[in-house]
Amino acid sequence: MKGRWENLSCRPFFKNFVACAALWHRVRVILHRKPIRNTMKLSEALSLRADLQRKIGQLKRRLCSCVKVQEGNDPIEDPVELRKELDRCFEQLEGLVYRINYTNLVTERNGVSITKMIAQRDTLTLRVAVMREVLKYASDIERYGHNEFRYLRMIDVAKMQQETDECANRRRKLDMEIQGINWIVDLL
Repeated sequence: MKGRWENLSCRPFFKNFVACAALWHRVRVILHRKPIRNTMKLSEALSLRADLQRKIGQLKRRLCSCVKVQEGNDPIEDPVELRKELDRCFEQLEGLVYRINYTNLVTERNGVSITKMIAQRDTLTLRVAVMREVLKYASDIERYGHNEFRYLRMIDVAKMQQETDECANRRRKLDMEIQGINWIVDLL
């Protein structure tokens, strides 16, 4: 029995077999692996954008503190490295803002794009702020003496307050709808 296998050289075959089996195992692992999630929800992108904006603000403060030092002193951090990090953050922010804006433009709910809904929300926010300021001015009680003029209100304060409350309620509902969409839409 020993002589029969001695004449055959199995070692090269066995080495190739092991190499092929290992390669086949790697291929099977890759084919059966769950896909890596490259997408993120719009709400995640908005959160990431806010984080990037905060980081840019911090880098700006750090860069400002080290671009000018007293003669004989060294800067706390390397301004060149901070500038490079700041540039990387700006590039990330630009790409992220583009993707967010594109997603908002093409995503619709009931025939209205998210971009249009955001414009409506921003307009309602401004409208409510203006109306509250006018109401505050109209509601101020002015005390006057005998020599001063008397002021008359030219608007119905109660009616305007009701309109302001309705606008604020519409704005709140619209904002909740936008927030809800942000959690289900994938960033494009």
